[in-house]
Amino acid sequence: MPSSNSLFSHRYFPGADGIPFGDYLNRLFFDPREDNEDFIIHGPNVVRLTKALVCNRLQAENGLLAGTEDERRRTSTTYFRYFAPIYHALELGDPDQKKLERAELFMGAAAMFHDIGKTIRRANHPQIGANLLRSFDQEQSNLLVNALQYDGEPDELQSKHHRFSLICSTTQHHDKFGVVSTGEGALPVFSDILYFTSNEKVLEGIVKNVTSVMLLNLGDIAAVVPGTLGKEIRGEALRVAREIGECRSRQETARQGELLEHLTSIIENPSCCLGLKPDKVQAVLSDWGILVESIQHPEVKGNRGRLKRRLLYIEQNPARTIQRILRLLIESTETSNAHALTGYLSPTSVESVLVGALGSHQFQYFCQQFASAVKLDYALNFFKAIVCACVRKVFHRLGISPIKQDSWNSLLQEEAKMLEELGRHDLQSIVNHVTALFVKVLHGIITRYTGVLEAGGLDARRFGFQLRDLTTDVKIREAIIDLLCVEESKDHVALTWIADEVTIWSMD
Repeated sequence: MPSSNSLFSHRYFPGADGIPFGDYLNRLFFDPREDNEDFIIHGPNVVRLTKALVCNRLQAENGLLAGTEDERRRTSTTYFRYFAPIYHALELGDPDQKKLERAELFMGAAAMFHDIGKTIRRANHPQIGANLLRSFDQEQSNLLVNALQYDGEPDELQSKHHRFSLICSTTQHHDKFGVVSTGEGALPVFSDILYFTSNEKVLEGIVKNVTSVMLLNLGDIAAVVPGTLGKEIRGEALRVAREIGECRSRQETARQGELLEHLTSIIENPSCCLGLKPDKVQAVLSDWGILVESIQHPEVKGNRGRLKRRLLYIEQNPARTIQRILRLLIESTETSNAHALTGYLSPTSVESVLVGALGSHQFQYFCQQFASAVKLDYALNFFKAIVCACVRKVFHRLGISPIKQDSWNSLLQEEAKMLEELGRHDLQSIVNHVTALFVKVLHGIITRYTGVLEAGGLDARRFGFQLRDLTTDVKIREAIIDLLCVEESKDHVALTWIADEVTIWSMD
């Protein structure tokens, strides 16, 4: 039987010969689709950083920690505070080097397969990837089952089949915790992750599953390729990766090792990773803590239906709504290169805007409905565009000469520097404007679908909103952003347009 070690080449890349779904992995890593070319850097870094998280090697792994020295220290401290329960949830028991090495190996394999659905389509790629692994080619699925058998394990042991189910689950749900495409997530979305029979006898397996998904999510977030990464580095990585792919297609092994080492040296550059900051790690781990506690709650005991209802109840708390919008604001400012704004964001400022815009009673009602809107799919780019438009509007008002803009959802370095040089009053004014627009957009969408969202009871449903169409068509995007952020007294027109473009679907 093949060993799971044979899945890898040079630590972070798929093996060259005979590995499960090898054709898909080779395309993914060495000849990605045009809309996924950053995977050349992102993919191996997800493997690298996820393995480091399993073994708590945060300080030692380039690019895993982001920000100032103080921020990196606080991120490490936060993660270390949760590491003992994470270790326990992975069923590693007392410190056991062999078990830890196996957990690291498995999570590396899960990371390698997590985006395999992108070889077919970027949209909904987690579910597509899980379908590929589970039911597209039974011979390849069986090959993966056997590859997940550890050295020295009896052939008849069921553990490899459980690992196969777990790797399918991590692939299917790797966008649930703190998702990059959305910037935030609601607790009830996590009830999808359970795949074992819902009874208290398998609570340990359920907790291990959601913990594995969480760790892969963190690695995926940390390995995001920053928009500020230079074209030269991207181009060189793409060139080297494609040369590796060509060598593999011709079955030329001589240069592959040298090329893989060169590609490794590129991806390990800290500038190639977004990295983790304290707020992001705290958000993901606190959600994980609530989820684990809820799974084990006496009234839930692993039952998915009861878990969903409990998580919906928790999510309806106004504090959760404030925190959720705050996370979206932080993610949008951080990833749009508007870092100067992030320090002016707070729960108090978000609450003030919410209550001021909606009133106390309407705010409570909004919280109840927003809890059911558990996924804002592909929303982050749109909210990043709002941030950039608001910043550029202030530049225009202050008479700052416009810079030729390469990106609608990220500030140029020169713009980011100009933003840092603005006074406290201007920065706070931008934050207030951005927060107000975020609340207006979310409230406008929720209002459009009130009749659907207010249906509750024991069979309460969860819903997702698709915001991709707000950014995929350039003319629509520019028109909406202009009406919402630039034109005076036209935001009501933009909100109507947004509500018309956003679709809703039931997740149950």
